Amino acid sequence: MKSNYKRIGNYVREVKAYNKDLKINDLRGINIDKYFMPSVANTVGTDMSKYKIVKKGQFACNRMHVGRDKRLPVSLHTEDESIIVSPAYTVFEIIDESLLNSEYLMMWFSRKEFDREAWFYTDSDVRGGLSLSDLFDIKIPVPSIEKQKEIVKEYNTILKRIKLNENINEKFDELAQAIYKEWFEEHKIPLEYKKIPLSDIIDIKHGFAFKGEYITSNENRNILLTPGNFKIGGGFKSDTYKYYDGEFSDEFVLKANDIIVTMTDLSVKSDTIGYPAFIPNIKNKKFLHNQRLGKVILKMDDISQFIYWTMRSLKYRQEILAGITGTTVKHTSPSKILEYKVPFRNDVSILKKFEIICNKIQNNINLLINERIILIRFKNLLLLKMSSYENNV
Repeated sequence: MKSNYKRIGNYVREVKAYNKDLKINDLRGINIDKYFMPSVANTVGTDMSKYKIVKKGQFACNRMHVGRDKRLPVSLHTEDESIIVSPAYTVFEIIDESLLNSEYLMMWFSRKEFDREAWFYTDSDVRGGLSLSDLFDIKIPVPSIEKQKEIVKEYNTILKRIKLNENINEKFDELAQAIYKEWFEEHKIPLEYKKIPLSDIIDIKHGFAFKGEYITSNENRNILLTPGNFKIGGGFKSDTYKYYDGEFSDEFVLKANDIIVTMTDLSVKSDTIGYPAFIPNIKNKKFLHNQRLGKVILKMDDISQFIYWTMRSLKYRQEILAGITGTTVKHTSPSKILEYKVPFRNDVSILKKFEIICNKIQNNINLLINERIILIRFKNLLLLKMSSYENNV
């Protein structure tokens, strides 16, 4: 109950420590998903002595664009070495860890409900910022410190399992990539292979322009895929989804093991553009083919794995990057991808063998993706459950 909640400001205080002696050069920003990341800001000629220091156990947040993004970028620094952040960020710390656990507070900051409340408070600011007083006025349940630690332990157990899942997934990924390099990289292939454009063996189909008014973050069975569902380097990313609750044609419903490829990218380094992903098989979910993605149409059998790993090769990546257009939003096109030439021999036996081996690996990756989805659901349920804990401090 809200009557059992306490102000965050009762338990935290702002910290203003500056990098005056310039001893710290590890500059970080805060991702909208609430973790510290290397800053992409141009700091040439910048006075770094004015940047704020964040020590282990302290929080930093960017309160400026909460109204626009509907999320508060905030993170707890857990590394031993201190970092620096923008002077515009707010740094704060727990006053007494025997009353409020820092990891417990970070869990609360990770809740969607917290972001909605923070966004509500920005209505009074024309720039969409969240004032420090409003942030500190937000109330949270504060059970006993023993209960807090119990909740944090349960949460961290889930996070460790998610991390283990990721590590195993990466090992399978590396195995398939190593086999591709051994069999198909140019410096190793037999002379009887010849170079052909990808257009000889595949086509690429554009997706549909789904109406923005029906795109939602509320979960349903229709997952609208975006470039955000691609890992850097290629592969399917299942961390967050967008959903669609409008009408659509079955023509734009993707099937399990379809290959999709990104056509646009907003990142500075064009992290995902041109990379592929296999559609996983997830029970009771439909994956919708969005316009910013291309669907690979195969013109022959037993080449899906060959195409997928070709699109994840370094040489392919270099050629795609050389031909992208746009400044803020980077673009590639089906024609550009289809121009790429691959060493190829219409040898059914070797392609089929590669397909069989890598399909087995992909099946294991799909199992891990499904497990990850379940783990993330448990994590979110635990965050949701936090609101039911009573304050007995």
